[in-house]
Amino acid sequence: APTAAELFGADETLGGHFVGPDVAAAVAAKRADPLAALAALPDSPKPAALEQALREYGELVGPDALRRATLRGAAVDVLRARKVTGAAAVVDAALGGTPAADSGSGGALKLPTPEPWPAAVDGARLLATLAGTIRRHVVLTAEQADAVALWVVFCHGIDGARIAPKLAITSPTPRCGKSTLLALLAALVPRPLPASNISAAAIYRVIEAAHPTLLIDEADSFLRDNEELRNVLNSGHSRGGAYVVRCAGENLEPRQYSTWCPQAVGLIGSLAPTLADRSIEVRLQRKRSGEPVAKLTRLAREGLALLARQVARFATDSPICDASPAMPPGMNDRAADNWEPLLALADAAGGEWPERARRAAVALSGGEPADSQAVGVLLLADVRAVFEARQADRMASADLVAALIEMESRPWPEWRSGKAMTAPQLARQLHHFGIEPRVIRTASGTPRGYLAEQFADAWARYIPSLSPDTPLSKCNTATSRINTGDSGDFQSATEGTCCTSENQVSANKDAGCCAVAVSTPLAGGKREDEPEQGALFAPPAGKAHHDL
Repeated sequence: APTAAELFGADETLGGHFVGPDVAAAVAAKRADPLAALAALPDSPKPAALEQALREYGELVGPDALRRATLRGAAVDVLRARKVTGAAAVVDAALGGTPAADSGSGGALKLPTPEPWPAAVDGARLLATLAGTIRRHVVLTAEQADAVALWVVFCHGIDGARIAPKLAITSPTPRCGKSTLLALLAALVPRPLPASNISAAAIYRVIEAAHPTLLIDEADSFLRDNEELRNVLNSGHSRGGAYVVRCAGENLEPRQYSTWCPQAVGLIGSLAPTLADRSIEVRLQRKRSGEPVAKLTRLAREGLALLARQVARFATDSPICDASPAMPPGMNDRAADNWEPLLALADAAGGEWPERARRAAVALSGGEPADSQAVGVLLLADVRAVFEARQADRMASADLVAALIEMESRPWPEWRSGKAMTAPQLARQLHHFGIEPRVIRTASGTPRGYLAEQFADAWARYIPSLSPDTPLSKCNTATSRINTGDSGDFQSATEGTCCTSENQVSANKDAGCCAVAVSTPLAGGKREDEPEQGALFAPPAGKAHHDL
């Protein structure tokens, strides 16, 4: 039998069936302009009308991929003009899927997760192997390698942790092994996501979507002046507060994004104080000619993959939920928080690791709080050094500023745009601690200045190791940091070589002293010739306050 196409003209058939010239012309017109069905919709259309128009639109566009890609954007614009919520999503549904990504849209994330080892693993033996493997490829101290090994296990067991300490991998110069250590971590941790540059928005979106282990390299090139990025990284420290809130979607609906994941950050120099306070720092040095390290070859990576599976099994068998490990002496509150999950894992491993882990904790995070080099705390310590050096109980603002800007290794001589700090700028910094200049009486008149007693509370709170009740006869300076891992007392005020730091605001914590030394020691917080009224810094015997 003859077909409809053979009996009738093309302008009278549709899909092999006779429909008449009027219907065929109407359908042809609609196919020429498939957006007409959507354009005819009223504002905020009812769901039934919207669905019918979208189905018609999808049929008229047809299966051709190029036609779909060409008309998709126009359809989304039409629906947005009609105040349709989720316009892009409903157009993609009508077309039967999303358009194929073009070659410039990046690649999908590939985040491998090690399959746990089939048998139980000896934790102490595993950690020793892990630390030894790390030291084979990177020049590290024993304590640093132990800390990195524990942090790798923590990455696998983060779901049971309360705190997520960051691993800060720093160095004074390039070619110290940061990238190699990060490559080692990428082979050992679950769902590794290496990145040499990343935005704040990308961090919270990728954490929410993929729960990776972030391995950020070259952070000195983009992190230092990016306050938003630092805030997002900071928020991931405590599980209870590991969220950021952003407005998303066409209706700008508030959404909560998780920032809870393990994070390692590699950079030249030092982290910002707020990030450093939430990190366990491993500071690398360039290897000497007599310190050979093994290349990270393909065969070595295969061995690391097997090691990662054993780590995954140990972390599964040793959850750290509600763990409260004993802390070594000399750990401040934030350092104790950072080491809590790592020490819990060391205790679970047993053997020599409880002792090894605590030795590493003291060596890397013992001593002063991490914020001791924050600019405000640094200023308080230097002000105290000036008051002590002059044995004064009061000081004019101009005199105090003059003494501060004589400290060449501190930020005060080049406080703003290369210019020295001024009295108003000093006042603004001290205002944060509740300390305000006042009119004081001196031998030269009644200038505005400060009394030593105004600083007593701030000194006790922010530099407790140098509080008025602490003898100072054996300390380097008011701002020196002892962070060598030794448990010995402070050294004499004149020992050690003084040196400067490239980063003046956040000085190298292991650098020598560069502050004003204490000239007259205190005995038990009070000198023998101190007046009974208890002045914080009394004048020498025989001199009145106004004679200073």
